[in-house]
Amino acid sequence: MAFEADWLGREERYRRRVVKLLALGFVIVGAAIGTAAILHGRASRQATVAAATAAQAAREAAVQRARDAFVADSAAAANRNNGFTNRYGATLVSGTPLIQIPLPAGTSVAAHVQTLWPEYARVFDPQATPEQVSEWYRKYYVDVMNDGPLRPSAILFPAIEQSGLKLSMERPSFGQIASAQITVGMRVPAPPDTTEMMGTPIEPASSPAPTPAPAATETPATTVADTPAATPPPAIPPPVEPPVEPAPADSAPPDSSANGPRS
Repeated sequence: MAFEADWLGREERYRRRVVKLLALGFVIVGAAIGTAAILHGRASRQATVAAATAAQAAREAAVQRARDAFVADSAAAANRNNGFTNRYGATLVSGTPLIQIPLPAGTSVAAHVQTLWPEYARVFDPQATPEQVSEWYRKYYVDVMNDGPLRPSAILFPAIEQSGLKLSMERPSFGQIASAQITVGMRVPAPPDTTEMMGTPIEPASSPAPTPAPAATETPATTVADTPAATPPPAIPPPVEPPVEPAPADSAPPDSSANGPRS
C-alpha cells in the first residue's frame, strides 16, 4: 500500500515537471517568435526608410545631372553662337530677324555665302547633315536674301535665337529681306510715289468722277390731251445776196495787159 502511494506520488511529480517544462518551452518559443517578429519589423522599417532615402538621393542626383547637362548644353550653344558672331563680326539688322556679316574686299557674295553657311548651320545644330544644311538654305531664303543688283557691304543670314537648350531661326518675310538689303547696300530704296502729293491723290482730268443722278421725284400722271404740242423751232431765213449792179455800156473793158501777157 505504501509502495503504490509512493509510485503515484512520483508520477504526479513527474507529470508536474513535464507540464512545467512544456509551459516553459511554450514561453521560450513564444518569446523567441515575438522577438524575431519585432526584429524583423524593425529591419523592414529600416530597409523601407533606407530604400526611400536612396530613391530620394537618386532623384536628386538625376535632377542635378540634368541641371548640369542643361547648363553645359546652354553654355555650349551660346558659346557656338557668340564664337561665330565674334569671329566674323556679325551684327543684327535693326527691325529684321537677320544678321549682317561684313563682306571682305575682293570676295564675291556667292563665294562668301557658300563658305560661311555650312559653318553657321552647324552653329545651329552641330549634328546637321549636308542634306539638312541644303534644306535650311532654301527654307530660310538664304539664296534670295543675298541676291541683289548691287555689291553690298555685308551678306545676310537668318539670326539664331536661344531659349534654354532650344535654338531657333525665324523665316523672314520678303519685306524684311528687302529692308535688310537696302541697309547693307544690296539694293537702293524705291523712289517715292509721285501719284500722291500732300496726302491727296491726283485724279486724271480725262476721267472725272461720276456725279450721282438726282433722286427721282414723283410727277403727276399726264395724258396726251394735257400735254402741250411741241413748238417747232423758228425757221432761219436764207442769206440774202446783195444785188449786182450792171456795168455801163459805154465803159471801156478793163485793160488786160496790166495783168500780164496773154497766153
